[in-house]
Amino acid sequence: MFVLWDADGNEIRDEYPPVDPLDILRNPENAAFNLDTIIGRLKELGGSDIVALHQLAQNHYIVLDASTKDGRHYIVRIARNSVTSSTSARISNIRSYVRIALDFFRINAPDGIGSISSFKSTANARSGEPILGPYILPSGLHTPSNVFESIEEYFRWLISVKKTSTTVGTTKPDLDEAQVTLKKLENLISESVSGYRYDAELLRGVPSHQDFSGHNVFINGEGLITSVIDWEFHMVKPAVLAADYPAWIRYNGTADPRFVDKTSQFSSYWMAGPLDAKRLRQEYDAVVKKEDPEYHRALKAGTFCRMAEEWLLSDVVDIGCRRMKAWLENSLE
Repeated sequence: MFVLWDADGNEIRDEYPPVDPLDILRNPENAAFNLDTIIGRLKELGGSDIVALHQLAQNHYIVLDASTKDGRHYIVRIARNSVTSSTSARISNIRSYVRIALDFFRINAPDGIGSISSFKSTANARSGEPILGPYILPSGLHTPSNVFESIEEYFRWLISVKKTSTTVGTTKPDLDEAQVTLKKLENLISESVSGYRYDAELLRGVPSHQDFSGHNVFINGEGLITSVIDWEFHMVKPAVLAADYPAWIRYNGTADPRFVDKTSQFSSYWMAGPLDAKRLRQEYDAVVKKEDPEYHRALKAGTFCRMAEEWLLSDVVDIGCRRMKAWLENSLE
């Protein structure tokens, strides 16, 4: 049986395959979690004493193999906090994220909204200009059949998919309720796009990781980002949608604790605390405004549309779009 928990034994739904074993019971100082809590949760889950616990892997997750007295095995993945504890390390973390974000923002990407499918060969190199294909989405989500030519076209597609998604319900009352909220969101997106009068610079294509969250980012002891993994769902999108704060210091939209589904894998267990996150967002604002005013302009101009995009892409069950409606009502206050 596979289970995913945070360091306090709270369950997160996911799976993970085992790899190289290492006994951590002989080296408990290597455990970055409360060992007694984890053993207690395993005993509660399996109804039997734990006789052996081995570490299988350690990177952005700690993976454990637990053996019970009655001969069963549990594979446990412990989600490690990707945000460092010291103030200086957190500021270093944000500054290193800025460097990555601005490097991507300055790349010349193709026009349109989609994922890079190939590269056009040139006489002087094996690969040259990137070629866009339809947006690649995780398995289970509806995938478009074409590259979107404009931000308006992209949002019309997102809303049309959401309207027919079973995540918003299957009964007529639930679907009718969802339609009302989605229509309201559609109108607000249209107002936001036209209200900001997005110019060519704000709408130019910028590469985006699409899952630049704590579990896909490696950092060192000083908080500096050393690598980013899982690029398969990347996207070229308008600058106003690509420019954003690091996921672990955001508390808006689907990351707002008031509207997040606590049973979902998208829960904010790895995020910085609200007050600390606010200070780090202010740090982020100050650095990007100084380093690249155009990025800062896109960051501020796209706030509402980025949150709307997240709600529309989410495959978390939201019957009648009630959580989305609560977010919308709150954002309009």
